[in-house]
Amino acid sequence: MSQTDNNISKSKAKRLAQENARKEQRRKKRLAIFWAVLIPVLIVALIVGIVLYYRSTIVDYSKYLTSEGLVDVNIDNYVTTSYQNMSFSKADLLPSDETVDADIEAELDNHATLETDTSLKAADGDKVNITYTATMDGIEYDTVSANDGGYDMTLGEGTLAPEVDEAVIGKHPGDEVSVTVNQSSPDASGNEVVTVLVYDITVEGIWVAPELEAMVSEFYPEYADVDAYRQSIIDGYYDENLTEAIRESISINCVINSVPEGYYNNTKKIIEKTNEDNFNYYKGVYASYGLTMGSIYEMFGFTTQAEYDSFVEEQTRTQVNFTLACQAIYKAAGLTNTKEDVKAYYTELGVDDTTYSENIQRYGYNYMASNAMTGKVVEYLKGVVTITE
Repeated sequence: MSQTDNNISKSKAKRLAQENARKEQRRKKRLAIFWAVLIPVLIVALIVGIVLYYRSTIVDYSKYLTSEGLVDVNIDNYVTTSYQNMSFSKADLLPSDETVDADIEAELDNHATLETDTSLKAADGDKVNITYTATMDGIEYDTVSANDGGYDMTLGEGTLAPEVDEAVIGKHPGDEVSVTVNQSSPDASGNEVVTVLVYDITVEGIWVAPELEAMVSEFYPEYADVDAYRQSIIDGYYDENLTEAIRESISINCVINSVPEGYYNNTKKIIEKTNEDNFNYYKGVYASYGLTMGSIYEMFGFTTQAEYDSFVEEQTRTQVNFTLACQAIYKAAGLTNTKEDVKAYYTELGVDDTTYSENIQRYGYNYMASNAMTGKVVEYLKGVVTITE
C-alpha cells in the first residue's frame, strides 16, 4: 500500500469515526428527548392509576341517591307494588308471659343492691359477692380482694366450681369457708393427674333485688303502677315484632322486576366496607388480648372465600330489594321526606345533633335521608296494615 493510499485510509477512518460520533450524539439526544417526554407521561399515568384505584376503594354512600333519599331512577320501571293487603295476627306479635316475666326479673336484678346484713342467708340462685385466695397444690395462684371489688357469682352456675357454690349456700355475709376442689386431667402421656385447688373464701355480701312496686315507683315514675309498667314491656315487644314483620313482608309484597346496576354495585361496596370495618374492629379487640383472628369469611362462619362472597351477594340483593320496594310504596302512598323529617327520624332514634352532623359528613346527607325514607315507609305501614285478633 502506498503512502497516499495509507493517508486516504487514515483520512477515511477519521471521517467514519467522526460520523459515528455524530450518530451517537444524535442517538443520545433522541433518547434524552424520548425519556424527557416519556418519564413525565409515565409519572402522570402512575398518579392517575393510583388515584383511580384509590377512588375505586372509597365508598360514596350517597351515590345514586337524591336529597329525598330515593334511588335516582324511575321506580315504576323496577318495582310493581302490591302492599295494601298486608295482614298480621296480633297473637303472633305479642310476647309470651314468660318473656315479659324474664325481662322484669332481669330489670329487678339490674337494680339489686349488695347487702351485708348478717341475718341474710345465701340460697341457690342468689347472686353473691365473695373475696378469696386460691392455691394450686399448695402454691397461691389467684386472689380477689375487697379492693378489687370482690367477685360476683350466681350460686348454682358453678362459675368457679360446683363445690364452691355448695359451700357458700347457707352462709351469711361475713362468713368464711375453705373449699377443696380436686381436678383431674390427662398429662402429656395420657395419664390422669390430680390437681388440688383450695379456695379460702369470705362471703362479703348478697345482692338483693328490690320489690317490683318499689322499683317502678323509684326508677319508672312515668308509669302509674306495676300493671302500666308491664304493659309498656308488652307494647315494646309488639311494636318491635310488627316492625320486623313489616320489614320482612315489604319485598315479598312488591315484585322487583329488575335493579339498577350502578346502585346495586355501590350497595355491595357499602356492605363489603361495613363487613371489613367490623372485622378490623374485632381483630383489634382480639389483638389487645394477645389473640389473633382468622380471615373475614371465618368471622362470618364460612369455610371458604367463595361462600362469603355468595353471602355478600345475598346481603346486597336483600338490601337493594328492600330499598327499592320501600321507594315504590313511598311513591304510591304519596309520602314526603323533608330535611325536617330526616332530622326528626334520627332524633327519635336518640341521635344527638353532634353525632347527626358527623354522620352526614361521613355518609353524606342523601344516604342518611335514604335510611329515614325506609323508616318512614315502615311507620306508615304500621298504620295501614291489617291486624287480625
